[in-house]
Amino acid sequence: MRRHFASMRPNWSGRRWRAINNIDVIPPITRCRYCNADVICVSTLEFYGRDYGAHVYKCTGCEAYVGTHKGTQIPLGTLATKELRNLRKQAHAVFDPVWKDGHMLRYSAYRRLSEFMGTSRKDTHIAMFNEDQCRRLITGFRKFVFGK
Repeated sequence: MRRHFASMRPNWSGRRWRAINNIDVIPPITRCRYCNADVICVSTLEFYGRDYGAHVYKCTGCEAYVGTHKGTQIPLGTLATKELRNLRKQAHAVFDPVWKDGHMLRYSAYRRLSEFMGTSRKDTHIAMFNEDQCRRLITGFRKFVFGK
């Protein structure tokens, strides 16, 4: 069985992980994009009451937050409000079955998502999408891929 690097979830970070996943490292978040308040980085133990081996960037002025890659302080995406977090979950519920159910490789699914969204491949990550982008994916991506 052929294994596809982009579909594996490596347990390490760094240049090789970024090259495999075709992303740039997001710099630490210091200001909230919603209310311009300070953002602090706390452990998941402090945030959730349980240690998941990662951190959370949380706004000190509003409810926006985002997690980090395990074992690092590299943000998974942009700060998100509750509404945006829910939209991102819905977007993943539409997108993920395209590759998880074997319709295509994960890399190919992201390439198709990039085409659909009109974004470069390196900028095509649901964790980076805003509310409008998530809504667009939710309402039209399956039809774009499958024609249904």
